[in-house]
Amino acid sequence: MSEFDVELREASGVVRREGDMQGAPADVDVRMVVHRLRDDGDLVDRADGGREVGELERGTDRGRVAGPPGQLAQLPSGLLDVETEAHTTRIARQVFARSGSSGARYVDAIGARVESRVECAPGIWHAAAMTVPTHVTTDGRRVVVAAAVERHGRLLSARRTRPESLAGRWELPGGKVEPGEDPAAALVRELREELAVDVRVVGWVPGPLEGDWPLDDACVLRVLRARVERGEPDPDPGVAHDEVRWLAPREVGAVDWLEADLAPATAAARRLDTWVDFPSGAVSGSGVVVAVRPLADGRVGVVVDRTPFHPLDHGWPDQEGDTGLLEGRPVLDSLTGALDDDGRLLVDADVDVRRGDPGRTWVVVHVVAATDAPSVGDPVALSVDGVRRASFSRGHSACHLAALALNEATARFWTKEPPRRDSRGFPFLDQIAVAVSRIRPDAAYDAYRCGKSLRKAGFDAESFLAAREPVADDANELLASWVARGAVSRVDTGGDPTLTARRTWFCDLPGGPAAIPCGGTHVADIAGLGAVRVAYVPSDEGFEVLTSVG
Repeated sequence: MSEFDVELREASGVVRREGDMQGAPADVDVRMVVHRLRDDGDLVDRADGGREVGELERGTDRGRVAGPPGQLAQLPSGLLDVETEAHTTRIARQVFARSGSSGARYVDAIGARVESRVECAPGIWHAAAMTVPTHVTTDGRRVVVAAAVERHGRLLSARRTRPESLAGRWELPGGKVEPGEDPAAALVRELREELAVDVRVVGWVPGPLEGDWPLDDACVLRVLRARVERGEPDPDPGVAHDEVRWLAPREVGAVDWLEADLAPATAAARRLDTWVDFPSGAVSGSGVVVAVRPLADGRVGVVVDRTPFHPLDHGWPDQEGDTGLLEGRPVLDSLTGALDDDGRLLVDADVDVRRGDPGRTWVVVHVVAATDAPSVGDPVALSVDGVRRASFSRGHSACHLAALALNEATARFWTKEPPRRDSRGFPFLDQIAVAVSRIRPDAAYDAYRCGKSLRKAGFDAESFLAAREPVADDANELLASWVARGAVSRVDTGGDPTLTARRTWFCDLPGGPAAIPCGGTHVADIAGLGAVRVAYVPSDEGFEVLTSVG
């Protein structure tokens, strides 16, 4: 994981109680002292709100943590003390996070249940106040952690071997939190002992008991979302389990779960990334509704477990989302969305993390009118507008062919070894210089920058632009020969059926197979394009490529 700094800001905050906390009043003005470990291990006290309350040791204002901004991050072991006028609580180092809005509620995926929140200005680094100890709840019940381990849209389940009363039944693997142990650390320890894997906690699956799930009168179950970092699950019958299975969302009901694990496992399955069928060219299918959320424009976003709909990508919006029908109701658009641990759905420009960030669930959002919204749990038939999809697929395949023809036709304008080459061995001008790409019905538009960095890399942009018309003629000759010959065009998902799979477009062209990373839709054979032509047009920043089909 990458490293970044968490800066301790001196700012006044207010903790608002969300549950009983050692008899604290409903509103508590905070004069908070954060005890932080320096890089050399010395403790440093910093007074919040500019109130000097002393320092144990002098030190820097920064501590190193691991993880990208916006995610849970972890400092060295243990808990931090937070002192207020009314009481002393503790916070886990792992819950430092950057908030995009005031008063965000942070749930401890690694330490104790969140009892309060620190409210501060947007963008300020802060920590959520928590109760201690972390191995029991405030009402004295023992915390048992369970892992919702996710991989390629599947959930890990494990079959118990002991005790005899539970043998043969399935569970989310985990175990008890020991006194003084962070729940996330306990989960990592348990899975290493029971299944010989190292996992990383990326979130949680909130339950009805202040975030936990009922287990028995003495214990609660805290379900943490995790990803395998190293190893493959290898159950040891002598320890706890004799078999593991990776369950697809619709397979969760196929195993005999322990009663306490059935509800959280079902909820965890709803947090799996959407399975998508559009890479194979599918335009129809069926799904089960897992979420329905209002959108800012008054319409409704519907999320299903599996869909043939291709959504607009929020990070590289080259191909528009599909339209069609959901259980006979018009789907007006399809967008990429991200669900967080609190159930908030972010779509389009509101998505604030990179696509595939494991802390979020990545989903296809089917936009429907508010009056057409189904209910969670409804089975639905899905049908894409196949005529519209086909026109975009032709445009997308033509766009890739045009990029490959550009690479080959401009190879002579490189004066030194390019930074990278395409799969056919030609300088990858398209990938190096492209700034904007838009797929249109039976067409495509691409804009390229020819700045100092491209010239420094060895591309003679002036000579290319001066000769752009004959170069376009060369490219069009290549395109005509490829289309006339025909070749299978397909999208490979690497065995990952989810929206966040790393997909690649392949086409076996003369001179070497074409391979381009791509999340869009394509024709089955380029012979079906009929004809593809390009024109190169100078622009203020470089040039544009206008691609047409037919």
